[in-house]
Amino acid sequence: QITIIQEKMGANCTKEGGCTKDASYHWSITTENSILSDDGDLNFSALSDDVILLILSFVSYAMMELRTTQLTNKVANNKEAQKRAKREQGEIDRLVKDYNRQAQKINKSQEGASRRLLNPVPYRPIVRVKNTERSKFGSLTHVFPLVNHRTRGLCLSSDVLWKEALIRLCNVNEEASNLWIRGLRSFVDKIGVEANASASEINEHTVDQDEDANSLVLEACRLSEIVESTRDDSPVTETSTSRRDENNNDEDTSVARNVFRQILCDGHVLKRLPLFHMTSRIPSNTGESWHLHEPRYRILIDQIMSGRSDRDRQGRPIIRKPRPRFAYSFQSADNIQNNVACIVDITRCRMYSDGAADVVVLPMVLIKIEELEEQENGQGLLNAI
Repeated sequence: QITIIQEKMGANCTKEGGCTKDASYHWSITTENSILSDDGDLNFSALSDDVILLILSFVSYAMMELRTTQLTNKVANNKEAQKRAKREQGEIDRLVKDYNRQAQKINKSQEGASRRLLNPVPYRPIVRVKNTERSKFGSLTHVFPLVNHRTRGLCLSSDVLWKEALIRLCNVNEEASNLWIRGLRSFVDKIGVEANASASEINEHTVDQDEDANSLVLEACRLSEIVESTRDDSPVTETSTSRRDENNNDEDTSVARNVFRQILCDGHVLKRLPLFHMTSRIPSNTGESWHLHEPRYRILIDQIMSGRSDRDRQGRPIIRKPRPRFAYSFQSADNIQNNVACIVDITRCRMYSDGAADVVVLPMVLIKIEELEEQENGQGLLNAI
């Protein structure tokens, strides 16, 4: 248990008005080590790894974690939970803003140093990130690991941050929860067989409450650790490549992080995409041009291109990734479900005033459509799962 003490020195504080601007504070942990530097900035070097992990666990999120302004029913009916969610979002925004400011300073200094050399050397600018609802970045993948070596090591080796991210994924909203809980159960079923362990007990549980999602994540991590330890004990032929990979992944010891990666990369989490159906064949791998003019497909293309720039709607090559994509079924109408389809990216799109569009689509990967669901707009459009 950590006790943090706030000492007010020379400040007049009231419940209504707060403290005066000239109030100074001294924060200390029970070890009596100050965590404020001489200039008043937070001194993280004085904190233990456990304290840093505790702080980051409240504001860290994973790359594929869904950011949404639509609160769950539980949060929507609780004013305190709403305030807490707003504070956490504000803290994430502040961290991303501070990171981008530091990245801009470092990029400018590197660029200036390169110009001063007789033979300028290329440098790799630090990536700036965005924190929006459509952002594909996460603080665990694109922010905290780039702060310094210490936070990078914590993000790669600690289970705390990744477990919290996984649990939040199971409680974001009903739509996301169904996909992630199903993905976790699929992972537990598969790895449970490999670990020679039964996952029936955890599968019988409902996951309407936080502790159930927490139990599911803990069970997935436990089984993954068993399987990994079994693999480590098995004799393998060591090569220069395997030795190099081992050296590069010394810090990558988080079991929960590996569970997160396997659930995403091994197809345990089903994706929900708008569905376009046309009895035909798989598009050419060099791209195909389509003219979409039917009323329902005008609505579909407007939905897919929502949020894209005017440039992307004028027929120019779509450079910014991720590109707009949807599921394309080339089977007959009765054979869409439980059959092969493909995910296609839109590489060009020219939209007309009447809602019709000319698009160039590029097939990316073959998939199997597990389920079909009707969209809520009532236009007969479907989502593929």
